[in-house]
Amino acid sequence: AGIAAGGWLVEYIGVQSDLLFGAYQYTPVLGVSVYDVPLMMAVNWLMLVYGVGGIVQRLSIPLVGRILIGGALMLLVDVGLEQFAITHELWVWENDTVPLKNYLAWFFISCLFLWQLLVSSTVSSNPLALPLILLQVLFFYGGWLAGIW
Repeated sequence: AGIAAGGWLVEYIGVQSDLLFGAYQYTPVLGVSVYDVPLMMAVNWLMLVYGVGGIVQRLSIPLVGRILIGGALMLLVDVGLEQFAITHELWVWENDTVPLKNYLAWFFISCLFLWQLLVSSTVSSNPLALPLILLQVLFFYGGWLAGIW
């Protein structure tokens, strides 16, 4: 619940201030919104952090390494997600360009959420975590690279 609420909150701060991710606005495509942020974004953050957390928690390396690798995986997903979102008008960026600060913020916020998840020991060994993330990467990148999106 904390990650879902935190995910919605960072999106709210991002939309209202442009400080975190850059200047962007959501369109009605993602459904019900509260203060201009679709509730689906809370679900998105939770699903991605939990999935990536389930992958990196299995690694036999120090916590910091798992968090950084998880942040990199989250960033990898976001790069593909941004292309899909732009093409399908889920959100709109100022000047139709995703700013670098979006990717930097996504990485650091992801690391924060992953730290929260991994130190709380609420992530379990979920055999669906890796397939879930791989399917998302395949979906976002596959369509983009194949020219479908």
